[in-house]
Amino acid sequence: MPRCASHYSISQLLYQVFQESGLKRSQFIAGLGYRNTTGGLRSLDRWLQTGTGDQLLIERLIQVHGIDSATVRRVLAETEAQHQAEYEEAIRRQAEWDREHFRPYVFVETPFGVVQSSFTVAGIVAPALKTIRLPEGLVTEPESAQIQMVSNLVRRHYADRQGKLPLFGEIVGYRFIRAYEESIRLDVAGNVIGRHAGHFVGPGGSIQIGRRTVAPTLLLKMFERL
Repeated sequence: MPRCASHYSISQLLYQVFQESGLKRSQFIAGLGYRNTTGGLRSLDRWLQTGTGDQLLIERLIQVHGIDSATVRRVLAETEAQHQAEYEEAIRRQAEWDREHFRPYVFVETPFGVVQSSFTVAGIVAPALKTIRLPEGLVTEPESAQIQMVSNLVRRHYADRQGKLPLFGEIVGYRFIRAYEESIRLDVAGNVIGRHAGHFVGPGGSIQIGRRTVAPTLLLKMFERL
């Protein structure tokens, strides 16, 4: 068990209860009814370090140590607010980095939701399959010249792939991401069909498969009736 807890409110509360119990870490977990000591310690450490974890530990903590449910609701709400603030700050920093390092590219459009293979595999390879890199010097050209170059590239790409993209099926169009907050849509023949303002979010992100983690928001719902 860590010598101290993270800054999350629920982590601080759990660590306080542990310290006041005067028990060793294995005894503390056994007192919560865990037969698998290693699993119980892992769950507690997760709450102490990240402010998230298995809801069963929180339920048992209330039952065994008599913690007021109103107090638990309060610290869970505070923890959720902390997580949200950190998430928003991470998004802000990522956006700053993306804007600073932005390079124009072309995104290959396919029917939404159509994946002809493993969803996990498609999620991993999508950036490579659906993104067309552009010449470094393109940004120095006038807009008309940029569009003409992209139009030619689009026609070649569509012809070379016979109108289909592995894993994703039919190619229905292209999007020239000209600037961080500007994109131009083209049909498969390379004709401009629309302009869009705002940041375009292409393929990417993460996919988590495996053991479910219960966030404080879900625990808050569980305690609403207490």
